[in-house]
Amino acid sequence: LSSEVVRQMDRLELQSVAVLVDAELSCSSALLSRLQQAVALFLDLVPGDMDAWQGAGYADALSSVQVDNFGHGGNSIIFNCWGVVSPGGTWQSHAEDVVMEHAASSERASKDGLVHKRVFSYAEYAVEARDSEPLSPSSGSLLRENGFRRSQDGDEHLPSSARRWINAFTLPINHLVDRALCAEFQLLEELVARLLAYARLGRLRHELLRGSVQVWVSGSSCLSCMGAFRQFQLLFPGLSLHVSCQRDRTWRDALRRFRDHAVED
Repeated sequence: LSSEVVRQMDRLELQSVAVLVDAELSCSSALLSRLQQAVALFLDLVPGDMDAWQGAGYADALSSVQVDNFGHGGNSIIFNCWGVVSPGGTWQSHAEDVVMEHAASSERASKDGLVHKRVFSYAEYAVEARDSEPLSPSSGSLLRENGFRRSQDGDEHLPSSARRWINAFTLPINHLVDRALCAEFQLLEELVARLLAYARLGRLRHELLRGSVQVWVSGSSCLSCMGAFRQFQLLFPGLSLHVSCQRDRTWRDALRRFRDHAVED
């Protein structure tokens, strides 16, 4: 397979290249070079400020690359360029435990024989408004699942009709999917709302908030959600953003082991 992939490498669509890089075949290093070049071109097209994100710049970037998801390898390159680092290993283990418990306790029966891919996003944040005496630091956590779901607290989370501070984008391949329903986008949108409300309490500009946000995602984020992470960064430049996206197969295997262990107990 690897030798055939190398022989056909120049003919492969970029989305296939991203998938094969994550498959960790013996030819992955050769494919990675092509993926790195594509990611570099994509990054040059990404808007650099929030005003530009309201225009067509990011949609044009997506149309140019014709990719829905750069995969774990490609997204790691993007996060590195944006200064987004992974949370510490201890926190990642904690986040995985939280999501495992939620996923195992909220199974959904498939409808009409369709298999729904469940994606989870979990975050913890700690922020403060410096030089604002009346305002105490704020912290909390969020857990979201893709689609129309109930959250940890039992509330139904549907797309908001209110003004959106960050935007979701139609992707070039799976263009019928509403990316505002992605777990990452739902989580970030709610987090933006919380942080803006906190800033208003102190009558402060949100750009002046300081602190950290740690996010754990059960799969590789699509380019709409990668755009949401970038918008969040630009909206809150004083916050340190840490993101860890799991490899799909690794997460599914871990969840399966967790369920099997729960059944044995």
